[in-house]
Amino acid sequence: MIPLFSPNGLQHSLVISVCVGVLITTLMFERYGWVFSGLVVPGYLAPIFAIYPMSALTIVAEAVVTAVIVKVISNSAWRFRTHTPLFGRERFFMVVLVALAVRLGIEEFLLPQAARIFFPGQTEILARVRDFGAIGLVVVPLAANLMWKPGLAKGLMQIGGCTAGVLAAIYGILVPLTNYNLAQLGAVYEDVSIDFALSAKLQIMIICGCLLAARMNLLEGWDFGGILLPPLIAISLLQPTRLIGTIVEVLLVVWVGRQVVKLPGLNRITWAGPRLVTFCFTVCVFLKVVIGWICYLVNPQWNATDFLGFGYILSSLLAIKLWNKSSRTTLWPTLYVSAATFLLGTVVSFSLASATRWIETGSSGGGQGSVPEAENVPVEFVVLERLSPGIGDVRRVE
Repeated sequence: MIPLFSPNGLQHSLVISVCVGVLITTLMFERYGWVFSGLVVPGYLAPIFAIYPMSALTIVAEAVVTAVIVKVISNSAWRFRTHTPLFGRERFFMVVLVALAVRLGIEEFLLPQAARIFFPGQTEILARVRDFGAIGLVVVPLAANLMWKPGLAKGLMQIGGCTAGVLAAIYGILVPLTNYNLAQLGAVYEDVSIDFALSAKLQIMIICGCLLAARMNLLEGWDFGGILLPPLIAISLLQPTRLIGTIVEVLLVVWVGRQVVKLPGLNRITWAGPRLVTFCFTVCVFLKVVIGWICYLVNPQWNATDFLGFGYILSSLLAIKLWNKSSRTTLWPTLYVSAATFLLGTVVSFSLASATRWIETGSSGGGQGSVPEAENVPVEFVVLERLSPGIGDVRRVE
């Protein structure tokens, strides 16, 4: 067995499976012309199928429902003459909104109601409904967006084929030959990633960030490499070390990547489009492995993921924008919109949480002097918990 990954986090990290998924997707794109979209979906779905199979099926089902609804909304444009057909960033923003509504309807209403109807009085069944919920914040919209161009049938075939390839690579190569351990991978799924109700604040921040990024791209021409990047960076503000790690990774990927492409043999390849994405992500994963070992050698108790960039492919996508452009036109606008997303998302979530608590207090007949119990504090106050020492800590979400 080759000790390839450091035991302080990367040995069980999803980054490795996502990297395998990106490589397989690139191979299928180059060979068969498959859609080069939703890069993290196969590498993220594969471990979920191994650990939470019902959650993986829920993700696929919600993605299908989302894709169908968005397709109907787009195709109804000319018939009802209410809007133009959805395209580009507007379409993806609609995918994010519809995916949120679909998840809300299925995981917070349909599944619990079905459990109450078919298993009346069995509280243990109702408590396990969360095991059927989708895992992750953006996997459902990414999978739905992947199905847009090829259609549902070919999109599902691509997702299934690439996911099966990732599972085969993990169980056939990584697990037998290296110290990569899929058995303990379930520990990386935090409660806020599994339970949809706990991620309300983060979902609001994603919607606000996508809206701001789409508007600034339209009004100012700012290119973010996808409207999903600013809200993900805004979420990383809850963990400043991850934000710093993301910026450092972006700069390292650009510098190391430019040096590598000058090597004999590689300098004859055209690095653009999907090839550049895969190359930058591969370099980023290599740097993560090196940083993980450095952290382990300095202090084995350090968790390497605390010092690495946020997300799986976020640093790589930002590095691609810096590859041929200056930081003034790429990195700084992204950080500006991310900061605005953080502020707007916090204000919106605070307002909704305060309104909800005010309505609940009024309906329960509580007076002005009534003080809510500590356990009723909603997850929307996670920002104050993070900024106030000793109150609480924010769970990591990727």
